[in-house]
Amino acid sequence: MTSAWNDFNSADDQYGFDTIPKGTLVKVRMTIKPGGYDDHSQGWTGGYATQSETTGSIYLNGFCDLDGIEFVGKVEMEKDQYGEDKNVIRMAITPDRKEYATAMGSTASQPAQQAPASQQQPAAAPTGRPSWAQ
Repeated sequence: MTSAWNDFNSADDQYGFDTIPKGTLVKVRMTIKPGGYDDHSQGWTGGYATQSETTGSIYLNGFCDLDGIEFVGKVEMEKDQYGEDKNVIRMAITPDRKEYATAMGSTASQPAQQAPASQQQPAAAPTGRPSWAQ
């Protein structure tokens, strides 16, 4: 699910902005824009396929499993086509690194406190989606 604050697919061009400093760790939520084409006989559901209006060809978005994934990325700098600085993410920080917990808003060095048995929440029923996509 996307909301207006984080859906930049139809955003106006920015003409002036500051870049994020090189080396900054950022929390990223990847959203894949579906193409809107389904063919249940082929197993293509969720709208992740795109049909060309010109040729009728069908293109599959192989990244649909990554839709909604959250990860930590390390910001780098490179030059755009006009020679201006732009931000890129070239590396994802994995959960085994101490920087990951800090960027995701928790601390890895402190074990989670267990609630008393009478206050524990029941486990959620499986939904068929990966844990990161729920």
